[in-house]
Amino acid sequence: MAWYLKVWKHKKAILIGCAAAVLLPVVLPVIILQLFFPILNEMEGVSVSVNAQSDVIVGDTFVLAVDIKNTREKKFLLRDIDIVNYLAGFTIISIEPAPKSKGHMTTSFHDNQIHTFKVPIPAEETKTFTFKLRAETAGTFRGTIEVYGDVNVDGFGGMWVIKTMVQTVVENK
Repeated sequence: MAWYLKVWKHKKAILIGCAAAVLLPVVLPVIILQLFFPILNEMEGVSVSVNAQSDVIVGDTFVLAVDIKNTREKKFLLRDIDIVNYLAGFTIISIEPAPKSKGHMTTSFHDNQIHTFKVPIPAEETKTFTFKLRAETAGTFRGTIEVYGDVNVDGFGGMWVIKTMVQTVVENK
């Protein structure tokens, strides 16, 4: 056998070994987490509906209502309601019930306002979270409402997310 074929055999083994050494530490934890914890999956028995006016005029105030319905037999913990890319033309006047904390994360793709509630939603109940908004700028504003929860109120039991779209057109007077 020619010497260059023997060298190629070793290079091939080295390349496969290097690829495994790089990919395994990244891929293996993700696979393990998905097998043992339902992280960021949609939750059966929980539904989210969003109600907002579709058309308003600059200066108008209106309500963005997020209804979270639990049809499960157990309560769950609502962690956050994130409003992504929707609020660019609005000012939040008030939130009911008041969140425990608020945050704002801006990237080149997203303008994300995070509202942390950490509120249990009892079995067979619906809770409404009301955001009173004032229209500041004319335009079409759309984005997602992302509701994050935890299956287990008393500890980590698997995080889930439900996303829904919202859009409002704001016109000048």
